[in-house]
Amino acid sequence: MKLNPGERSILAGFVDERAAQAAKQELQSAGFNTVQIDRVSEQPDPTDIDSRRPALGGAGSNAAAVLFDGEGSLSEDRRPLLAAMPEVSGMAGEAQREAPFLLTAVVPAERLDEALQIIRARGGDA
Repeated sequence: MKLNPGERSILAGFVDERAAQAAKQELQSAGFNTVQIDRVSEQPDPTDIDSRRPALGGAGSNAAAVLFDGEGSLSEDRRPLLAAMPEVSGMAGEAQREAPFLLTAVVPAERLDEALQIIRARGGDA
């Protein structure tokens, strides 16, 4: 997404989905229209069939490609070992605070502080 001149983007992590939803509602009530919440995780969602199939353009993570290769080429007993590799599991980097809910907002530059204040008041890490 390309921002228009005078716009700023905010990415804020939330530990609690209700807090993220409350921040979203408050931002929208204040007139900020472009606000969304996504769930972020280093583990693939086993119910998302299309994201597990690399041939269909899926496998958004190495863990998804290893655990759910879509072709059955890896034996069931090898998958847990391969998934435990730091490069695959997402655990190779520095420990991060668990904040699985990502609020994204696009705001006018002159109202950036107002939007950040709303997000932080609801527990967002922006």
